[in-house]
Amino acid sequence: MVPMPRFMESLLAARMVPFDTLVCATGFGYPVILETPGQTKEERLQEIEQYANALSSGNDVVIAGGGTVGVELAGDLLEKYPNAKGRVTLICSSERLLMDQPPYYGVKCKQVLEDMGCKFVFSDRVTSHSDSEIGSLTLDLKSGKSLSCHAYVAAYARSPNTDFLTKKGADGASLPSSVVNAQGKVEVNEYLQSTDYDKLYALGATNTLTEPSIFMNIDGQAKTVAKNIISAKSTKKGPGVDHAVYQLVGHETFAT
Repeated sequence: MVPMPRFMESLLAARMVPFDTLVCATGFGYPVILETPGQTKEERLQEIEQYANALSSGNDVVIAGGGTVGVELAGDLLEKYPNAKGRVTLICSSERLLMDQPPYYGVKCKQVLEDMGCKFVFSDRVTSHSDSEIGSLTLDLKSGKSLSCHAYVAAYARSPNTDFLTKKGADGASLPSSVVNAQGKVEVNEYLQSTDYDKLYALGATNTLTEPSIFMNIDGQAKTVAKNIISAKSTKKGPGVDHAVYQLVGHETFAT
């Protein structure tokens, strides 16, 4: 463990933030789909308006990510805007949609999206653009192929939002760089406490647990952390859910 005097720990360059215990629950990067940490309300509203205009324009749209977010975004566009039929392409790096779910769900979602007018590219990925972008674009794919579009949405999770943990403040103070691993995650023990710095706990996408960062798991992790803050090392993390829960609603309709 790394000793550091209370009231001397700095998290932000702009100001000192004293704490007895720090809980990191900042999730992962999801530009455009979610607000970017530090983004102002005005900047976020402008971003939403720009992408809403681009996605509803009837021009070609490419969505990268065959998970729940990419599938839902494609479906929403095709349902909301009739002029999007045949102009939405979903790129999936794996061989089918929803790879973290039983095959049936991915097969059914593909069938429904195809009926709505969605096009697919499987076992490939965009290599020329790492972030979402609007405008007249040419996207290069790993396979050597390319796609043209006027809106590109990277609908997949990025690295965890943990940069602030080791970023030096104006006074030069910071948490030790060893609190995060090479993937930017906080290595935690069975109490969800950092194995390197005992004042730090981490939840969801910011920790090294292998269970997915879905609400059922995060709710349980939050309760574990709360109990251990009240009474140190009193509650061990219990088993989580291995994949998102899909519920059949009506006839062949699923919800999460």
